[in-house]
Amino acid sequence: MSTWNKLLSKICEKNDMELCYDLSLKYYENKKFRKKINKYRDKHNMILHAQFDYCDVVKDVSKLSLVNNLTLMNCNYVADVSSLKNVHTLNLQSCQNVVDVDNLGLVHKLWLRGCQNIENVKKFGTVHELCLSNCQKVKDVSMLGNVHLLDLIDCQHIFNVKSLGSVHTLYLNNCQNIRDVSNLGNVHHLDLTGCNNI
Repeated sequence: MSTWNKLLSKICEKNDMELCYDLSLKYYENKKFRKKINKYRDKHNMILHAQFDYCDVVKDVSKLSLVNNLTLMNCNYVADVSSLKNVHTLNLQSCQNVVDVDNLGLVHKLWLRGCQNIENVKKFGTVHELCLSNCQKVKDVSMLGNVHLLDLIDCQHIFNVKSLGSVHTLYLNNCQNIRDVSNLGNVHHLDLTGCNNI
């Protein structure tokens, strides 16, 4: 573990999330720590970017609600993400304890790749870019027809994609149970690599 990650973990253990994400922001935007944290906030006092990868001691993310671009990849103790509904770009890749994502329907770009316990995605109809790659419990994608970019790679339990004809960019790679794509003729970019039953 790097010196930075050790420092970040110690801060997280103390549950000082404000300091934790402030330092994370400094590190990722300016590794030499030369700028003050206020220079990373916009005119509305919103933190522009914060990234926490493999930070297993992060649990409470409520203080991160004002971050514009937030990455929480492989943060396995994060479960409640309801406070992140106003984040513009949110990456929760491989956060295995995240189950309820109903409050994230207003997020502009949402990555849930590898979140194995997510099942209900009906509230994501207005998300601009949505990645559900390898979300094995997702079955019903009928409400996602207005998503601009939709990634359903390796979603093995999706059968019906008839409602996705208005999606601009659609990745259905390795979705073995899809057989009918006749309604997808207007999709601008369609990837069916590995869909062997069509």
